[in-house]
Amino acid sequence: YRAFETLGGLREFVTSERIARARSMLRLGRTHRGHVATVAYSTGFTSPERFSKVFKQKTGLSPTQFVEAGLS
Repeated sequence: YRAFETLGGLREFVTSERIARARSMLRLGRTHRGHVATVAYSTGFTSPERFSKVFKQKTGLSPTQFVEAGLS
């Protein structure tokens, strides 16, 4: 666990990795409720709602806004 202290802790590291993977997946697919849910579950979140909340906290955008903005 100490190895992750400089990264904000293990939980923060895992969350950051999940969000990075989700960003990649969202860039590849079309966004609709089903797609966001698929990305949420595929990246280890327990619900699409929780995923959207964390995604917005980390990126400043909802998953749909992220895709619509065409961010990479």
